[in-house]
Parts: sequence; C-alpha cells; structure tokens
Amino acid sequence: MIHDHPASIQPKASYHHGDLRSALVIAGEAVLEEQGVGGFTLAECARRAGVSKAAPAHHFGNVHGLLAAIAKKGADELVGRLEEALALVKDGPAQRVRCVARVYVDFALDRPERFRLMFGPARPSDQRGETLVASMDCALYILEREIAAVRPDISNRRAITVFTWSFVHGLAMLLLDRRLARLMEDDSADREVLISEAVQLLSF
Repeated sequence: MIHDHPASIQPKASYHHGDLRSALVIAGEAVLEEQGVGGFTLAECARRAGVSKAAPAHHFGNVHGLLAAIAKKGADELVGRLEEALALVKDGPAQRVRCVARVYVDFALDRPERFRLMFGPARPSDQRGETLVASMDCALYILEREIAAVRPDISNRRAITVFTWSFVHGLAMLLLDRRLARLMEDDSADREVLISEAVQLLSF
C-alpha cells in the first residue's frame, strides 16, 4: 500500500483558511486508510492536524463533508494521473486505452480505502459545494475520448465504454478484495504481471 502523505501532521502555529482545510483533508486521508470509513472520526482528524475538535465541523459541516472532500480530491487526482500518463504514450490509440485501464487499477491499489469511498455504495454527500460527480465525470470523459480515438466511426461507443470501465473497475476490486489470490504467486511481481496481461486483453 502506497501512502503519499505522512500518517500524522505536525501542528502549525497558525493557519490561513485554505491551509487548515488542506491539512484536515490530508489528515483525513491518513485516518481513512488506517481505519476505513467505519473508524473515521472528525476528532481523530483534528488531533492529527493539531487543531481543535471543532475545526473540522467549521470547514466541512460534519464527517460526511470531510469524507466528500477526500473523495473529490481523489477523483481530481485520478484525472490528473490519467492525463499525465496519457501524455507519455506514443504507441497509438489502443495503447492509450490500455494506459487508462492500468492507471485506474494502480490508482485503486495505491489508496484502497479512498477508492472504496469514491465508488462505494455509501459515497458521502456534501452540503458545502463539493462536486464529486463532476470530477468523476471528467474521468469518464477521458475514457470515452480515448475509445472514440480508437474507432472514430464506432456506433456502440457507449456500450464499449461501459464494458471497459466495468472490466477495469472489476479487476481493481477483485485485487483489493484479494479474490485473485489463487491465480497469483504470493508476491507483488506476479501481481504486476497479471495486471499487465489482463489489461493487454483490451482490444478494439
């Protein structure tokens, strides 16, 4: 499991409005990965950010607001990763679709609990203007765009988009839930091989 941020954040002497909000989101990401949604509390996020217990509620309203902010940040990061990786692909449209698939699976494996939050049935709602749906639509647009580039004249683009997304999301979830253990050697190298071989099967 890869963590881009430290598990705890040192308190600051003072915060600007945006700095505190960001610090709480970063602290919340760490709590989420360690405790899951079930163990996620505003009090623990505040403790790690080095602020009062009331601070998260001031910025996010309630626990659902902070979780929504974490989910939106994840969705925005997914879009950024996709565009960054696609900018390096030089092997044609089909390989770009495979690149989207690989980035999606790697994203899920990097932060499992965040991924579950973003796509799970209990996706948080927010009353303070977070736009998770719009962020997720951007990721879907990238997939649609790349599929259209493979076959500009294709008539069933919607069905192929659904098929491709279902494939990569299902692969990510099977890996996260360790449902493929019987098919793999017990090491990360073989997992990498399995992911690469599965993604290569995406062909148009």
